[in-house]
Amino acid sequence: MADLLCSCGCGGALHGASVAGLRVTVRAAGPGPESEPVTLAEAKLHLRVEPALTLEDGLIQTYLTAAREGIEQYTERTWAPRPLEARYGPVPGPWPLPVPAGPVQDVTAVESIATDGTVAALTGWRFDPVAVVVWPSTDGWPAAPTAVAITYDAGPVVCPEPIRQGILLLLAQYYDHRAGLHVGSGSVTLPYAVEWLLSPYRASTGVVLA
Repeated sequence: MADLLCSCGCGGALHGASVAGLRVTVRAAGPGPESEPVTLAEAKLHLRVEPALTLEDGLIQTYLTAAREGIEQYTERTWAPRPLEARYGPVPGPWPLPVPAGPVQDVTAVESIATDGTVAALTGWRFDPVAVVVWPSTDGWPAAPTAVAITYDAGPVVCPEPIRQGILLLLAQYYDHRAGLHVGSGSVTLPYAVEWLLSPYRASTGVVLA
C-alpha cells in the first residue's frame, strides 16, 4: 500500500494534485501468469545447463519467477500478463484514477466498495489507454468513505528485451549465489548491469504489487 502520486507518465500534470494522499493497493485478480517472459529452455541455455539435465528444472523455474517478481517490484510494472485489481480508497469524489502497475491492456470492471463490504458495479466510466487513467462518470460516482476497485489486464503483449535480459542476469545471480550474503559484504544489492537495463522502465509511484 502506498500514496498514489502518478503512474501514467504525466508527471502529475493530469491528476497529481487531485489524487494526493489517495491510498491504493494492487493485488492479483485471478490466477497467476500462464507463462514467464523467459522460458525454461532459454534460462538453461543462459546458465549453461544441458537441456537433457532436468534435475534442477523446478529450482530454475522458481528462480525465474523470483527474478521476474523482483523486477516487477523494482520497476513497479507488470511483465507477465495477468489480471490485477487496484483498490483506491476512500475516494474523495469523482476524480480521475491512474491505473498503476502497467502496461495496462484493458480495464474490465470498475466497482464501488462500501464500508460494509457491499460491492456495486459503476457505469459511465471511460478508460484512457494513453494516459492510463479511468475517468469517472459525472453521475453516480461514490464519495468518501466508499472505496473504488478497478480490475484490469496488465502486462505487455511482447516483453521488452532489456527486461528479459535483466531477468536472465538476475536468474544467474540466484543460481550462482545461493546464500543470502557474499563474503566480505553485509548486504546484496541489485547488480549494476540489471539496474542499468531496468532504469528506463522504472516507475516512481511507490505502489507495490501484493
